[in-house]
Amino acid sequence: MSLVRLFGCLVALGLAAPVSAQCPTEPALLNYNGGGNTTCPCFVAGEEAGVVLTAPAAHYPIEILKIRVGWSSQFGGNPQSLEQALHIYPAGLPNPGARQFTLPGPLLTDGFINEFDIEFIPGNKIINSGPFTVTLEFLNANAGQIFSSSVFHDGNGCQPGKNVIKAIPGGWNDACALGVTGDWVFEVVYRRVNCAPAVPAVSHEGLVASALLLVLAAGLALERSRHVLA
Repeated sequence: MSLVRLFGCLVALGLAAPVSAQCPTEPALLNYNGGGNTTCPCFVAGEEAGVVLTAPAAHYPIEILKIRVGWSSQFGGNPQSLEQALHIYPAGLPNPGARQFTLPGPLLTDGFINEFDIEFIPGNKIINSGPFTVTLEFLNANAGQIFSSSVFHDGNGCQPGKNVIKAIPGGWNDACALGVTGDWVFEVVYRRVNCAPAVPAVSHEGLVASALLLVLAAGLALERSRHVLA
């Protein structure tokens, strides 16, 4: 390949190598709005507690990046608890639909809002339209064990349609209808899948091509000068 042809190919590579930036992380979605902490040791193994969340309509489709779960006990200081799983469902009540993503074995620390980063974990974390549901499935029964750790709510009023319990037996229920008096402390961090393009960035390949262009430009100039002298 002549220097002229190689120069042309590198120009094309350098011009065709912009990188589309990812959409920025959006503020966390949550339902609770108080600082209360009312623990609910009221679940058996296999049951689920969670929230129904809705992003602004203009943001869809969205990708869920992190799930946060409030976990506490009456007096604090309990050992960490390994639970069954975190789940994402594509809809809200009365039927959130089939599970579309599962993170098995979340380890929860008493007295904290525990954060689980799922950005790089394989699975379908895209929500095309709201509402959607995020739950914690229990591995360890805590019903009636008043000193056990469990999910907690803010204790200042339960918003209908935004808090769920998947009971055994009984299936999906609105937590408010079962007597929960606050909103579960869950949060979801997400980003939009599509957003306005950012200022074009040059990829690694583009930078390499640019450096080679400089070298080849010098080579072409030298080659032409030799032809002139000849």
